[in-house]
Amino acid sequence: MFASCDDDENIPKIVGIYTLTEESVSGCNDPLENVTEPKTCTASDCTTLTLSGDGTFSEVEIDNGVTTTDSGTYVVNGTQITFTYPGDSDVAEFTLNSGNLVLTYPADGDGCVEADTYGKN
Repeated sequence: MFASCDDDENIPKIVGIYTLTEESVSGCNDPLENVTEPKTCTASDCTTLTLSGDGTFSEVEIDNGVTTTDSGTYVVNGTQITFTYPGDSDVAEFTLNSGNLVLTYPADGDGCVEADTYGKN
């Protein structure tokens, strides 16, 4: 019951529409894999993330003019967010700072940590 209350308090903080502004990979065992790439939104390349107050999300990615959409549900627990897609899920730590949402995904087998920064629309 208390976890539910925590979820309810955190969800309004992150509800909104966000546009990807930066992708970064750090901490990799191979330093050549560490990169930071700024992202701009154009008609042919853009990623938006919509987090709704009812615990659903959608991510629309336009890559070289081809649009793909992922959607599902999300659950917030403190500063952790779990996205559940059909047949899959991702867990990330999130921070909110000056209208930016940063999703940080745990290190993979190569030690790489991915961080995606989204600006709130």
